[in-house]
Amino acid sequence: MATREGRWNCRACGTKGVRGRFKYCSQCGSPRPANVKFYLPQGEPEVTDPKLLALAGAGPDWTCERCGQDNAGSSAFCGQCGAKKNGSPSRKTKAYGLGSIPRTGDESPEEKTPASEVSPQRISVPQKSIFTKLKIPATICAGSALLALLGFLLLGSHDVNLTVSGFAWERTVTVQEYRTVVEEDWSIPAGGRYQSEGQAIHHYDSVAVGSHQEPYQDCHQEVSGSHQECSQQVTGYDSYVCGSSDDGNGFFSDVYCDRPEYSTVCDTVTDYSTVCDTLYRTVTDYEQVPVYATRYTYEIERWVFDRTEASKGTDHGAFWPPFTLENNERESGKNEAYEVLFVDDEEKTYSLVVDLAAWQTFEVGQNYTGKVNTPGVLTEVSDE
Repeated sequence: MATREGRWNCRACGTKGVRGRFKYCSQCGSPRPANVKFYLPQGEPEVTDPKLLALAGAGPDWTCERCGQDNAGSSAFCGQCGAKKNGSPSRKTKAYGLGSIPRTGDESPEEKTPASEVSPQRISVPQKSIFTKLKIPATICAGSALLALLGFLLLGSHDVNLTVSGFAWERTVTVQEYRTVVEEDWSIPAGGRYQSEGQAIHHYDSVAVGSHQEPYQDCHQEVSGSHQECSQQVTGYDSYVCGSSDDGNGFFSDVYCDRPEYSTVCDTVTDYSTVCDTLYRTVTDYEQVPVYATRYTYEIERWVFDRTEASKGTDHGAFWPPFTLENNERESGKNEAYEVLFVDDEEKTYSLVVDLAAWQTFEVGQNYTGKVNTPGVLTEVSDE
């Protein structure tokens, strides 16, 4: 199962594409609204970093009922006022079909078709963990030792005593420059200045060039044969990705559906002497013929990426990198990341990625209780 990070748009300043895990706008610093709509742009890469996977697997974010602060699912206390989670409401999760996944913040997720309507087959959403690529067969007998083992691997965790040992942070600002660039296209856009032109292949057309005789068989699809498993008759199923789930914390995870497996059965004609005229059919032959068009080279002014200004440190005083913008430059985006470092009683080190509000509440030397999962990743801390 793949996990991908979604995005959200800031309503205060209009900034688009703020990363899902950030609870404050990277441009103006406004808080992520309680009813924010997450979306998943096409082509977002799969999350592989263990720290981000732990953040994604912490469950939906929750809103403090006392002060309204947005908090990560792994936080037992509000990062702003310190109140316990108790009955504070968590964000709702929602599953979407492949054709209904929100791709921009302008779309309305409420109007989309849930993944459950995509197929009449059963849907299963695996738990988020580095072990989610292990598939649990739907028909394993109750009490199976394999099921018990997988359950331990997916859900097992233990408590450790932790002390804050340090911090890490990074803030970046992307800068664009307005300059002349050279481009090619089938037409020159407004503002473009002609440089040259030439003929190039625009596309290919399929053109019939003849035909030939082809032998064939009368084939059809049948459901694959069933088999005995745990004293039950089981039909083979093929699992496939049929949608994506908004996990309520800025991340999206794959939704799986099951469909029956089919095999192809062909009725072969054996008496060639009497029905040989039915064993062949006429098939048209096609050739891909290139179609040429004029392709232009032109100059035009564009805002293009120039550089990234960065500041980072291991102290508790994060600041934005100082820099100077020329007349033809502008800021195009900001990003920030904050990490708290811990050490346990055996001097083993851990780290936890948190938002700015939570990060500012930690101090070196403070003691906490942490939960560490089976792979050894710290998933949450509390001061209980």
